[in-house]
Amino acid sequence: MRARMSTDRRRSRNGLFAAFHTLRECAESFRSIPEFGAPSDRTTDITTDSDINIDSKSDRAPVSARFVLVAAVFAGLCAGYIELFIDIYKKHYHNIYLVMGKHYIWMVPAGTLFTTFAAGLIVAGFVRVRPRLVSREGALWVIVSFAILGPISTAPMRFLACVCLAIGLGRRIASSIERRGAWFECFAFKASIRMIGALLILIAFAFGRPAWIGALGRSNRLVDDAKLPNVLLIVMDTVRAKNLSLYGYHRKTTPELERYARTGAKFENALATAPWTTPSHASMFTGLWPTDTLAGWRKPLERSKTTLAEALNQNGRRTAGFVANTINCGHETGLDRGFEHYEDYPVSASEILRSTSLYKRLVEFTRKRLLMPKCLSLPAEYAKYEGVFPWDYKNAERINRDFLDWERSGDDRPFFAFLNYFDAHHPYLTPSGFDRRFGSNPKTKKEKRLLLGWWEIKKDELSREKIEFALDSYDDCIAYIDEQIGALLDELDRRGVLENTLVIVTADHGEHWGEHGLFGHAASLHREEIHVPLLVLAPRSLVSAPKGLKAQTEGAGSRLSERTRSATGTTIARPVTLRDLPATIVDLIGLGDAARFPGGSLAGLVTGENPHPPRDARPILSELHHPPDSPANHGESPVFVHGQIQSIIKNTFHYMKFGDGREELYDLARDPDELTDLASRDVYKRVLADCRASLDRGLRGGSGDVPREVDRSIADRDERGLR
Repeated sequence: MRARMSTDRRRSRNGLFAAFHTLRECAESFRSIPEFGAPSDRTTDITTDSDINIDSKSDRAPVSARFVLVAAVFAGLCAGYIELFIDIYKKHYHNIYLVMGKHYIWMVPAGTLFTTFAAGLIVAGFVRVRPRLVSREGALWVIVSFAILGPISTAPMRFLACVCLAIGLGRRIASSIERRGAWFECFAFKASIRMIGALLILIAFAFGRPAWIGALGRSNRLVDDAKLPNVLLIVMDTVRAKNLSLYGYHRKTTPELERYARTGAKFENALATAPWTTPSHASMFTGLWPTDTLAGWRKPLERSKTTLAEALNQNGRRTAGFVANTINCGHETGLDRGFEHYEDYPVSASEILRSTSLYKRLVEFTRKRLLMPKCLSLPAEYAKYEGVFPWDYKNAERINRDFLDWERSGDDRPFFAFLNYFDAHHPYLTPSGFDRRFGSNPKTKKEKRLLLGWWEIKKDELSREKIEFALDSYDDCIAYIDEQIGALLDELDRRGVLENTLVIVTADHGEHWGEHGLFGHAASLHREEIHVPLLVLAPRSLVSAPKGLKAQTEGAGSRLSERTRSATGTTIARPVTLRDLPATIVDLIGLGDAARFPGGSLAGLVTGENPHPPRDARPILSELHHPPDSPANHGESPVFVHGQIQSIIKNTFHYMKFGDGREELYDLARDPDELTDLASRDVYKRVLADCRASLDRGLRGGSGDVPREVDRSIADRDERGLR
């Protein structure tokens, strides 16, 4: 006995074998159990180490396919749960984005189980075909090495280093298991059954959670709430107003929005609070400036901030979100709070596989080392565009289909739905079935690589023809989104839902196409990035019809005509901020007292009750603090040169202040493209000082004063003197 204890101590010196030493102690209860699957009259003597250990010369210990598969299932589940614990630790204790949906709690172990079992099937096939070719220890070596490569891949090491470490550990672990092979199969089988049961519980929790939240929401029902209006918020990711025919663009990119704009309120100067997705959405959902939401690159929305979905759900509405920009609108950003149903990352076989660290590292390694040159290397999330798993990308048609299915299957509570379209975001690819109107589908590998690598390619090295090709693709993407919005609203109209639905169509930010020497977004606060469309279609119960309109449409029978009978069809030229959307929505649907949000309401402009309000003293701010870590402009954007940017728009002036103290001032009435910086001109010093003070007050939470008008006669004289 002392000799045995001494042997065990020697074997447990290395920490890597501590777990297997514990398994051996646990296996004492299995000593009298015959090998799993053996006849009952067959006995196996496993009472001594000499009987357990195989002669060192006998490297070809017999192995069965059944043993290989059981070992593969056991190793895959163990590795999957280890990787899951690592992911949970990263997510909840270090706030690291996993770039996965809420279903990761079961997808990670399921994905690792699938990949390891697939490796086990290959090994089992060799065993069946050539039983003498593979020993039991060799089979275990392959399976264990493959299984533990997943958890090891989560470490910040090069992939080849992870592979070498997995092979070395797999060899030692396989050797340790082989010495206990007599009882391992039985133990692994029983343990796998228990781990599969735990996996089923995780799956039930993930799918049952939305139903549980929905039941809580139904407990907040309002009296006669079925008569209250629905709310549909549509956000077109990366769509600037400048490229919409709705705003005078020379190409007919948005005929559907133009058709519906005749029955609603179009804001000509709507401004986003940030030039990229997460902070802009956070501001639209909370009514706060980006600084106050704390939402940023890989930083979620502050949990203490009430969202629009939370307020509406607490007041009896069923809520759902359908997002295509899964990275910057997924549940990890905190934008899903308050939604009973939220679809970001799809639940699919390919997504299960993508949830594993091994798959991510393999795709990254293969793409960077073998498939694409370094100048066109892409983030791993864009592998789907290369045809790996094209069904993972959710285009506008799929977003519409998912929303319409949810709308039809729900209860009779009024809804608040949020739709996020991602089609106009790079790489500017439309679905294969869409007939492009302004350009052609990429036909050659070069053209496809151009769009796929657009974010990282140095644009100053491209010809004008290539830039025009990409811009044509961008316009086609906008046209595709417009087509899908028209189809969606037509379907809601056919169902009789549209006549009682407040529809808001906007965008989170715009896009640079060479203006100011910039491309993409999250690079500046110029109008190309923050001037976005805003169209509000209010149901007839909320809108005051202009005089004479009712008589003109009397007798029309369609639901769209009923909407027209009470629509304003107005255009609002005054600048507004998307920050005001929450206050506007709760005001329009009659929840102003029950749900208050910062910002001001635009309801009077939408309904026509107050079409000419007095000059508003509230500031219109935009901010860019910490942009995404991207080489879109290779360090040439102002935010990388001069630090964070904050801007304010008052009257016709756009003032920008940079982190290093630099200031810029543009007169939008005379210079809508912001080509002439007026900050250094003496005649505008008073305006500059007023804008500076107004920005400071606005960022501190004050209202901000309206800058005094500059003397136009002096300005004209200044301009003439410069000619």
